[in-house]
Amino acid sequence: MAGFGQHTMLAPQQATFTPQHTQGHVLCCLCGVPITSNPSNMCVNCIRSQVDITEGLQKQLSILWCKECGRYLQPPKNWIRAELESKELLTFCIKRLKGLQKVKLVDAGFIWTEPHSRRLKVKLTVQAEVFNGAILQQAFVVEYVVEPHMCPDCARTAANPNSWNACVQLRQHTEHKRTFFYLEQLILRHNADTHCLSIKEMHEGVDFYFTNRSHGLKFVDFLQSVVPIRFRADKQLVSHDTHSHTYNYKYTFSVEIVPICKDDLICLPQKVATSMGNLGPLVLCSRVTSLLQLVDPVSLRTAVVEAPAYWRQPFKPLLTSRQLVEFVVLDVEVLPDSKSNSKFTLAEVQVAKVSDFGSNDKTFFVRTHLGHLLHPGDVALGYDVQNANLVGDDWDKHVEKGHTIADVILVRKSYEEKRRRRKARGETRPWVLKRMAMDSDEMPMSRKERDSGDRQQADLERFMQELEEDPEMRSKVALYKDPHFDPLALQQARMAAMTDDDDEDLPEVPLDELLDDLTALQIGDEPAEQGMDMHDNWADEEEDEFDDDLGPLPESWQQDQHAGSAAQVEDDAHDDGADSEEERESHRRELEQALGVEFGKDDDDEEGAAEEEEAEAEAATEPEDQASSAAREAELKLQQAAERQLSKKEQKQKELEELNKVLAELGIANTASSQDLDEAIAKKEKKKKKEKAAKAEAEEGGAPNGAAAAAEVAKPVAENKAPEEPEEPVELVDPTQIKKVAAKKKPAAKKPLSAAAAAVAEAKARAGKKGKAKDKAHYNQAPTRSERSSLVCKAAAASEAVPTESGRGLKNTLLLGALFGGWYLFNIYFNIYNKQVLSAFPFPITCTTLQFAVGGGLAAVCMLLGILKKPNVDSDTLKAILPLAVVHTLGNLLTNVSLGKVAVSFTHTIKAMEPFFSVLLSGLFLGDHPSLPVILTLFPIVGGVAMASISEATFNWPGFAAAMGSNVTFQSRNVFSKKFMGKGKGSLDNISLFSIITIMSFFLLAPVALLSEGVRFTPAAMRSIGIAVPEVVIKRTLLAALCFHSYQQVSYMILSRVSPVTHSIGNCLKRVIVIVASVLVFRNPMSQQNMIGTAIALAGVFAYSQVKRLSGKKAKPATA
Repeated sequence: MAGFGQHTMLAPQQATFTPQHTQGHVLCCLCGVPITSNPSNMCVNCIRSQVDITEGLQKQLSILWCKECGRYLQPPKNWIRAELESKELLTFCIKRLKGLQKVKLVDAGFIWTEPHSRRLKVKLTVQAEVFNGAILQQAFVVEYVVEPHMCPDCARTAANPNSWNACVQLRQHTEHKRTFFYLEQLILRHNADTHCLSIKEMHEGVDFYFTNRSHGLKFVDFLQSVVPIRFRADKQLVSHDTHSHTYNYKYTFSVEIVPICKDDLICLPQKVATSMGNLGPLVLCSRVTSLLQLVDPVSLRTAVVEAPAYWRQPFKPLLTSRQLVEFVVLDVEVLPDSKSNSKFTLAEVQVAKVSDFGSNDKTFFVRTHLGHLLHPGDVALGYDVQNANLVGDDWDKHVEKGHTIADVILVRKSYEEKRRRRKARGETRPWVLKRMAMDSDEMPMSRKERDSGDRQQADLERFMQELEEDPEMRSKVALYKDPHFDPLALQQARMAAMTDDDDEDLPEVPLDELLDDLTALQIGDEPAEQGMDMHDNWADEEEDEFDDDLGPLPESWQQDQHAGSAAQVEDDAHDDGADSEEERESHRRELEQALGVEFGKDDDDEEGAAEEEEAEAEAATEPEDQASSAAREAELKLQQAAERQLSKKEQKQKELEELNKVLAELGIANTASSQDLDEAIAKKEKKKKKEKAAKAEAEEGGAPNGAAAAAEVAKPVAENKAPEEPEEPVELVDPTQIKKVAAKKKPAAKKPLSAAAAAVAEAKARAGKKGKAKDKAHYNQAPTRSERSSLVCKAAAASEAVPTESGRGLKNTLLLGALFGGWYLFNIYFNIYNKQVLSAFPFPITCTTLQFAVGGGLAAVCMLLGILKKPNVDSDTLKAILPLAVVHTLGNLLTNVSLGKVAVSFTHTIKAMEPFFSVLLSGLFLGDHPSLPVILTLFPIVGGVAMASISEATFNWPGFAAAMGSNVTFQSRNVFSKKFMGKGKGSLDNISLFSIITIMSFFLLAPVALLSEGVRFTPAAMRSIGIAVPEVVIKRTLLAALCFHSYQQVSYMILSRVSPVTHSIGNCLKRVIVIVASVLVFRNPMSQQNMIGTAIALAGVFAYSQVKRLSGKKAKPATA
């Protein structure tokens, strides 16, 4: 280490040079300024001086604006409404600018101008390509001159104030106007006053004026959907042109709202109380929507009254909300054995009148429905029935009968004292309401009417309190944030007051429920005057939705009425059925499509027939000395044909079992039994024999002697004699009955034999033991492809051998078309009637039981009369059918539950997922592995149903779950059906099996209906739930059950005539027709997304059926 003062020598460090990379510059070709290189080699200033990309764009143009209604003219004749500096107005201005398509718009915005200047300035930023690919961006200002121009509607109104064509006079004969306040908010929420020319406030109501009749009808439809009303329509002739025979009318709609309001006390008439199951008769009105909701405060029983039922037997309130009295709650005891629903709880309460404090100590013990709200010390509002002056015929009759009358009936909890304390502290509501600008009544008013201003203000305050107390009512109204409300100042005021009162339970509107965009008139503001100047009208114009080409928000009540022709739908169904009918080869093609393979004529049969013909020809032309050899050759050919026939008979059982298995996989029962095939074969063979006999008679005498031996061999064939060996079971019988036939050793001689069977018998008689040994050996061999094909298509081949009559094909086509039409018609009426019944009579278990009862009764009657074949079933068969009946019952029950919860169209859209559950359950329980094309077809089905469910207006989870459950149960039924047929119990044809399942379903579901829903299908029980005319419901229920059983029977009849794939396509078309018919009948709103999802799901079902058919065809070579 170096000492102090000594210098240390440091090693020299090596420095590295790093060059700095600089961007190359070039000189502008015009001004010589260094610039970064670009395709034009010019600076920005020079490019701008040389090129103006806004050269072809307008810098100033005029727009027309109506100062009366504040709308702008969008040529040629469309007037749109838009606020200043709004997106709608900016879009309108940009659309008016011509030549903008030549450049690329980058940005746009308003430049503020004085409202009275009548100028709108929009700054636009555009881009365009100039000089060899250089992109230039430039901003410019477009000035719009706003020219006042009165629109046709306002011009007509200004020229003649009475130029309206339709007037809706809305009235309610009550002491307050809370209903009109609520209705006003609903009108503003749904923009129902869009087409109103003017609104005038009248005594006990409001008048709405429209330019044409259709707008007035649409407004009446809206009123009918939100409040219980009745209306009548009148028209008055204004002018008449005698030359052109045109008439000019003014239409008036007189609409009256039910004079029952919330919290009114009602004494029900005796007939009305009886129809509701002896409800009341003293009840409270708990809510008023499109129907009246009533509650019995003593028993908590509720009921609803529809507007038509009310006007048939009208009644008036006994006491109204203006006669409520304050009571102090002293004690509350909730009844432990009371059934509390979601809204009310039954309790016994001790109360005392507030006005009696200090004068007497009289108390009342009351049973009330407010047990979930009241606590000791609360104040409740109720009716003092004991001291009230009650007038009414229904009340007098009630008193005369000596019924028990409650002294006090509590209606609601009161928060008046707490509200007064908050108001005294200066607290205000953080929300306000929109109001409609209405003209006052110009008629002279009485002194009492002139003093009603304070009363109307009190009604408005009470209406706002109801909004705070009732969340369900508040959800239908638009509440807006008060721009003058300061939450920080409110919090500081509460802290400064240091109050210790109990205001926590005071109902308030949460701030997250409030809206921000309040630009219309608020409560307390004066309505805007007509004819204001440009500045005032521009600043205070009411905000509205942007309509027409920018797309207003659609509302369900605004949708146009759709019309359709059910006859056209039915014609389409007939055409589809006619196209799917095969005139000449129907039976053959049905079996081909059912098994998914193509059957031609049996190769062996063709070869055998050709060889027989050759043998006969040779025998006819050979000399007489070769007769013995020809006979032996003919005998050999007939022996081979006999062996094939016996092999086919044995293979028939296997093929029919395979057919049943394939049909069960498709969810269809096999209607063609072995006996039917035998009968068809016998008829065709008999026809063949007649033709051969006629041919032999024609050629008699011309045959050489060399064919004598062959003719002798074939003689039993022509005579159709029985075989000489009865132990051979050559008769074609049902596969499930083969064991029974073999056990009984039934001789085949009891039934005429086919030609091949007769030839077999003769050949065996000549061949002896050698022939028997060959026959036995042939039974032990595996069946060949040709044998399987010849057996399954035996009925088709037999039908092809018969010459088709000229009119038979047309007759079958018309019959099949009629069956398809009946199938679709019965299904449409079943869904319509069933939906109407379930909407008025919400008891799906009872409805399903009645459908099974009617269907089972019809099936039993048909069996007794011999129309249907009586099935031969035993206890083992019934045990095997029981799982089928259980899942069949659950499937139909869940379908009815879904129809009662959601729209018919949505239920059928969900049921389109049946192929998905079929593949899933078959893989889980039967071990079937679907192919890749089948899996691919399931994606559009699931995706379409999901898309339709998201946008469905009537969607709810119970209805969706019920429809999905019906899919699972129906596909489970198919799985059980496969197992049922696999056990050898599939001898029942589909109609007999359906009849037995229907009867068993009735006995399974009837006890459940009685235990869960009770006896509901009686007129008295229906009247108790508010059904005024139970006869109509009963009639439609029976019609729905009849249509249910009928369309099932017709479906099976169609299945016996067409292939399963054709039936599946027809079923897909049926869903489309049912969806269209339900939308037309019930007018269910369907959005574009909903319709697209439904179409995708149905297209996936169609693709699934086609893939299944093609996969079956490809499986044909594998069976060889």
